[in-house]
Amino acid sequence: MICTVLACGPSDLLVRESATTAATLLARTPAPAAPPPLTAGSGAGRAGRPVPPL
Repeated sequence: MICTVLACGPSDLLVRESATTAATLLARTPAPAAPPPLTAGSGAGRAGRPVPPL
């Protein structure tokens, strides 16, 4: 759909990178921090699910 609107082909939108470049970028990206565990006093609902604000 995007290519139809832009009158181009998929190869015009994508840039191919070597495997070593991709691996280097992934190695530099820090891992996301784990969220803190929910406790009874921190807004946890039944079965430990978060409760939306009222």
